[in-house]
Amino acid sequence: LGDSSLKYRVREDCITGWLLKVPVLIAVGMLVLFFVVLTAKSWPLLTGGHFWQVLTSSEWLPSEGKFGLWPFIIGTIAVTFLTMVLAVPVSVLAAVFLNEFAPQKLKDMALPVIDVLAAVPSVIYGACGVIAFIPMVKALGGALGINTTGRCLLTAALVLAIMVIPVILSIVRDVLA
Repeated sequence: LGDSSLKYRVREDCITGWLLKVPVLIAVGMLVLFFVVLTAKSWPLLTGGHFWQVLTSSEWLPSEGKFGLWPFIIGTIAVTFLTMVLAVPVSVLAAVFLNEFAPQKLKDMALPVIDVLAAVPSVIYGACGVIAFIPMVKALGGALGINTTGRCLLTAALVLAIMVIPVILSIVRDVLA
């Protein structure tokens, strides 16, 4: 290669390198900015000496500076537990069936559908939960003589269970294969 051709390639590589570094620097800068703003806004809570009180308090009055997180923590644990109680047995049994007993034709149809369901964004599941499951749980509660709005632990667990079943099923199928 000639000397001018080499200089051109080096200059081109340098420009390309900078063009690739700019988006990375922007992303890192945004991440640092996010961390700085989040830390600055939460600094009074972190340094006020009452962090444990915030975690264990059930009082939620942001206008008065009271941020009790205990109900959120317990709610998260309860929804997660109920979701796993609903999703894991269904997923494991379906995976065993698909791996061991299902005819090949059924596998050929079901596996792509399961893969697509595993890739559906969670916001879609949430929207379906609001549209379909809240009225369904409200009607079920009414039929059982329970007064409910449908916005409850059961609804959240059902939506999350339906969301994680394809993921768990795929993982268990891979483990069993």
